[in-house]
Amino acid sequence: MPVVAQINKFETLRPEWQRVEILAQCLLESRSGKKPSDNLIQHLQDSQQQIEFLRKGNSWHKLTVDSLPDMALDILACTYAPLINPDVALLFQDLQQGNSIHPTLAFLHRLLALSEQEYHNAQQLLGPEGVLVRKNLISVKGQGPMVQLQPHNRILPLITGLPQQPLHIPGAIQIKNDFT
Repeated sequence: MPVVAQINKFETLRPEWQRVEILAQCLLESRSGKKPSDNLIQHLQDSQQQIEFLRKGNSWHKLTVDSLPDMALDILACTYAPLINPDVALLFQDLQQGNSIHPTLAFLHRLLALSEQEYHNAQQLLGPEGVLVRKNLISVKGQGPMVQLQPHNRILPLITGLPQQPLHIPGAIQIKNDFT
């Protein structure tokens, strides 16, 4: 496959990462007591329309997500964006008071401005039997509103095109095989 085709294949999710960044910028402005600018709101609306259009064409084509609700795709985007877009990582870290670049469920409640029902739906998607966990799309650590959402190690290479990172087991030593 030509390099240009490979790059374009991974660019289809760029609007998702950009939308997450815009949402984080809006939250940052509102937390500082400012109303998000009209320009930022317009940029968000344009981004939302682009996402709706791209999702109809299965922009997440590398994953089997065609049957997932938009809420699940929003959660996926918010979980993977900090690892792909360094600006999102810094915004998430600032907005979560330096705790982590990985979002918590409580943080997503604010970032996505979830209603009570939407928050309940997000909890179900992320529960032990929830589709995002069951399909190994997201790893969760902790429980309750502070459950931390992390990208699944096997999914990141599919989204980014980068090689899979080796498994790190605390206390284990990696042995390289030099047999020829």
